Amino acid sequence: MELTNLQESLLVFAGLKNQLEPALRTVKRYPLDDELKFTVTSHLLILVSSFLEEWRRFSGLGCDESVRKTLRSASPAIKRISQWKGIRTLRSTVLAHPFRQKDGSLTIVESLYENNLVSSEYAESILLGECAVYAIATAICQHNCIYEKAKLKYYSQVRSKIPINGIQTMSEFHKEIDRIRLAITVTDPCLADCFQGNSRRPS
Repeated sequence: MELTNLQESLLVFAGLKNQLEPALRTVKRYPLDDELKFTVTSHLLILVSSFLEEWRRFSGLGCDESVRKTLRSASPAIKRISQWKGIRTLRSTVLAHPFRQKDGSLTIVESLYENNLVSSEYAESILLGECAVYAIATAICQHNCIYEKAKLKYYSQVRSKIPINGIQTMSEFHKEIDRIRLAITVTDPCLADCFQGNSRRPS
């Protein structure tokens, strides 16, 4: 299966859009749930970072006039996202990786916010996610024929149904996590209290 670079980018955009849109709907549905907002907007920023990475690849196709048209049309959304220069760093050193720099040292998260490299506000993160969706929709709409042909070519070569892997119900979840928790606390009974929120060990 051979796809053109443009077809590949359009398929990547569609995949990102399929993740961005439900995340945006969920976070806007529960505006008072801070834990949900923190979790979902963190995921949104990971997706926005992935979008920017693919958009740079897409921009490299600018010798094509139709691509240049899309770059012009989507530029207001891209410029808004690009105001924040630290999104990729936040993704790579905090959100998607374990709070470490490339050299192994710990990430100083505050420095990203103090230097205005990333936003600290939920609404801003939601806005950036929406901007990515608008840019993606612009690309897919303006190259719809190419996108539809890419879909047909791609899905004719891949499995249409993902096999079931892992537990499927919450009852299975509760049974399995109870088993795992018990196996852990057998090694150190004091951990039972710790897992209940009491982090102090008896002296």
